[in-house]
Amino acid sequence: MPDLVEIDGRTFVPANQMPISEWICVMGDRPVSTLTLKDDDLFLITDTLGNMSGLGCRADGIEGSMGLFCRDTRFLSRLELQIEGRSLISFSSTARKGFAMSILGANPQIENRIGQPIPAESIGVHREIVIKGGLFEEIKVTNYNTHPVSFSLSLSFDADFLDLFEVRGAVRDQRGAVLRYLPHPNQKKHAPNPEAFPPEIVLAYQGLDQGLMESWIQFNARQPDQIIDYTAVWHLNFAAHESQILGYRIHLLTNNRPASGVNVPLTFSQAKAEEVLEEQTWTTQITQIKTDNTSLNLVIDKAVQDIYLLRQTFEGYQVLSAGVPWFSTLFGRDSIIAASQTLVLDPEIARETLSVLAHYQGTIDNDWRDEQPGKILHEVRLGEMARCHEVPHTPYYGTVDATPLWLMLYAEYIAWTSDHKTLDQLWPNAIAPWPGLIATVKRLAISATIAALQKA
Repeated sequence: MPDLVEIDGRTFVPANQMPISEWICVMGDRPVSTLTLKDDDLFLITDTLGNMSGLGCRADGIEGSMGLFCRDTRFLSRLELQIEGRSLISFSSTARKGFAMSILGANPQIENRIGQPIPAESIGVHREIVIKGGLFEEIKVTNYNTHPVSFSLSLSFDADFLDLFEVRGAVRDQRGAVLRYLPHPNQKKHAPNPEAFPPEIVLAYQGLDQGLMESWIQFNARQPDQIIDYTAVWHLNFAAHESQILGYRIHLLTNNRPASGVNVPLTFSQAKAEEVLEEQTWTTQITQIKTDNTSLNLVIDKAVQDIYLLRQTFEGYQVLSAGVPWFSTLFGRDSIIAASQTLVLDPEIARETLSVLAHYQGTIDNDWRDEQPGKILHEVRLGEMARCHEVPHTPYYGTVDATPLWLMLYAEYIAWTSDHKTLDQLWPNAIAPWPGLIATVKRLAISATIAALQKA
């Protein structure tokens, strides 16, 4: 009898005590390119088919970098679409919008459910994936044959809930427990919007800090005909030239609350529309830069879009993160330099960068985090390893240049905007580093003098 784990009135079983029926991986060993999406505190990396292979499925190790990440945790490590147990043929794919990707593919030659062949590239599959507080996908399947066909389509999911440092290669002495959810009729009320999205697949993990992280996969449009552990299966029947729509969303939870700071829409269409509107609103509020050179205008537009996508919220402030995938967080040096370089575009970025770094400004001497009073942080992390103090990034202050760079940005911003309110609000933060900076300069001067005397 497996051990039962009761958390907030719900029942789980350690996954290692109730093995999952593995749905075969057919990703293959051929090298693949990747697509990347980002929206605030979420980012997604897939291959060009929109898939993420499970660990060990590939020989090139690329699966280790794929996943759906939120707040330094991988909430989805496998997402694989198969048609009759085969991978799709890729036609085209793009993630140009930054928050959405579009993939066109088709079937290899397969046999239908009664053993008759279905010619290759006669079944079209159009996948659209959007991230907005969670992950949303809409799949349009079209029969281009002149006769009816029947076949099965499956989607396999999994989540290892690795900390970002683990994904990058860190080895931990202990980890929490991957769990299997045992639903009970009375527990249905805990599902996010259960009436709108039955049924669901639940992936769960309890960390060493006892935090419960979950990925709820909830299906809409046409419900799966079967759910086999973590794989949803549809048995599809198509008339000639018929199309059908499948869809789902993944809702990310931490301790029964949304993991992302972004509000989660209800449907794919809402998620896509909200993202488009948000980007349009921001781009109309910033400086408009146009030239008489078409190529240069395209470069400027792309740069503006990248800046928009790099925005990330910390403590209610939106700043530019250092980069996707591994540096999608607040860095002192990187965020300050980027804010300085975008003053001409949007001074608000600089103001919020100054404010959030002032919020985290060092107040004590702490050797573990290299913290000193008045010091500006190097990097902050929010994953399990940070929460369990296995890494010092809560935040970590081990940087020599973030503090003077903050002072430089402070002066630049005030000179650019004449924002006296912010000048006064952040003045205590501006003078806080000086005792430490003066002491550092004195130590360096003494060291230099000693070195010079020793040479003499």
